[in-house]
Amino acid sequence: MEVSGTPTYNEEYKKGVDLFEKGFDAYQKSTFDAQKEEYSKSMHEALKAVRDAAGGMVKSKLQELSEKTEKDLDKFEENPSDENKKVVMQDISSLRNVE
Repeated sequence: MEVSGTPTYNEEYKKGVDLFEKGFDAYQKSTFDAQKEEYSKSMHEALKAVRDAAGGMVKSKLQELSEKTEKDLDKFEENPSDENKKVVMQDISSLRNVE
């Protein structure tokens, strides 16, 4: 039962994906290490929100995807190559399109 004004798990999930994508875009554009560190924290927090919402939605596929995305993000942060960027962008697309 949903209380009026209380976000649903689905809404929280979508919000988390949006925040992650915005953080990822900003991270790539930043040239300052301290700023990148803040974006990194933000992206990891957004993925935690995605995982929590996915757990509430009881969809293990979403949990698996969010865990994969976090691992791929870690790889990107260690080596921001075009290939690793492409993998994270594919993850974002997968997260957005899960039914």
